[in-house]
Amino acid sequence: GQMEYGKYPDFLCIEFVVNDYGECTDGEGMESIIRTALSQGTAVLLMFSYTINYETGKEDHYRPLEQLYDIAMTSMRSGLTTVIDQSNKEGCDATLWYYGGDNLHPDHPGDAYMTDAIMNVFFNALEDTSDTEPDNDIAGITPKYGNAFEGMKMLTSKTNPDDEESVISMDLGSFSGNDQSQPQLAYEKGGVKGVKWFPDNFMHTSGSDSLKTTIKCSSLMIAYKICSDNSYGEAEVYVDGNL
Repeated sequence: GQMEYGKYPDFLCIEFVVNDYGECTDGEGMESIIRTALSQGTAVLLMFSYTINYETGKEDHYRPLEQLYDIAMTSMRSGLTTVIDQSNKEGCDATLWYYGGDNLHPDHPGDAYMTDAIMNVFFNALEDTSDTEPDNDIAGITPKYGNAFEGMKMLTSKTNPDDEESVISMDLGSFSGNDQSQPQLAYEKGGVKGVKWFPDNFMHTSGSDSLKTTIKCSSLMIAYKICSDNSYGEAEVYVDGNL
């Protein structure tokens, strides 16, 4: 839903692979992002990062999506494995140049290498003299992993039911507080620094009134805060009357 900020981008680079070996939707979330972007007319590039001592990413799982939707792809693994000494992966010059020491996160030269790889996709596109245009008729493509999260909207404490067709009503009840104890985005959002991950959340303050919403949807995900402190309590969630 946040893709509408500043309207739709001309180009979207998705890097969603290295730590996602246990990704709970098994690729359906990734495919839904791709389908949402393409249906908006956005060009999509899949960027596959790579770590030499954490080779449990999902590049091989996501590669079929590049083929299915005929979108661009660039793989750090394909480039790096040709120059990294496989008998001395952690200590060879190419590893130290790219990672800068921790063998996980690209250093400045590594970032530059990823930038060059992305720009190379643009250069190849500029040299393409074919008249073939991409097919943005996503509805006509059968998903490989699923598209349950395509076009997802986020329900927050600031949601106005009058502005969202899928939201019939919302009563905050005793959940009208706001939890400020959460991480901040590492980058500016809308020109603002220090934006919280979920700034417009629901937090219980006092009282026993439930948070009640009536919404129309086919899929529902709940983002909740995990805390080891028992004083935070527990919440019961009822959907269509069922716990």
